[in-house]
Amino acid sequence: MFYTSRQIKDLTALINTPNPDAPPFEPDTWNDGSFESLKKALAQFPGIFLAIRNELKPWLISFLVKDVLQQNDQTLAQKFNIRAERFRDFKEVLQPILTNVTFSTNCYDYAANCKRVMPGALGYPGAQIPDAKTPLSTFKLVENTENDGFVRLNPSAGLPPKHYLCLLFQSAEDFHYVRQDNCGFSHKVGHNCCTNQDANRQVISNPLNAAYTNGVKFISAFAVPSGGIETRGFEI
Repeated sequence: MFYTSRQIKDLTALINTPNPDAPPFEPDTWNDGSFESLKKALAQFPGIFLAIRNELKPWLISFLVKDVLQQNDQTLAQKFNIRAERFRDFKEVLQPILTNVTFSTNCYDYAANCKRVMPGALGYPGAQIPDAKTPLSTFKLVENTENDGFVRLNPSAGLPPKHYLCLLFQSAEDFHYVRQDNCGFSHKVGHNCCTNQDANRQVISNPLNAAYTNGVKFISAFAVPSGGIETRGFEI
């Protein structure tokens, strides 16, 4: 997955070239106010929040989806020593919030421009493959991404018509996708809101030079069809 200095130069040229075929940066449609709604919902049930807060780390949304929405009220009541009726009310408030786009998508879905609503699941490269959830080598990560419909890009050959750029980054613990918009670059970190800023809150002008969490490094570039790709995910 190594790129020559020439290929990096050509990729930089593609990065610096505006692409009208790329999707628009639309934070208002991806960031649907879910976090604000969730804060208000938790404030309505301070007793439950105090009871479950130790289990909210590090995946607050994932925990709420799996353990609160997918379990029955009596199980939760016994687990946290809260009245079952109270948990039922809590779930009724959470259900529409946790099925919104923000909480149902991650960086992979965002790179594919796929607003799928699949509560309790995370977009994952090659999710339909039986062993895909095991820790992925760089080779397997790239292969699974290609199998999902992303086109491995040789920057020196240019970007195919009606496609946009996507860059893949990886570390020993994590991987991350950044996509091209028709006005720059943006990404989505897990269940968080999409943004055109990096980890240092700087606007991403060149993804190769941007700051990311978890020490991820650039490994590959892809071309994504302008119509997007339907991603799949694993249940948490």
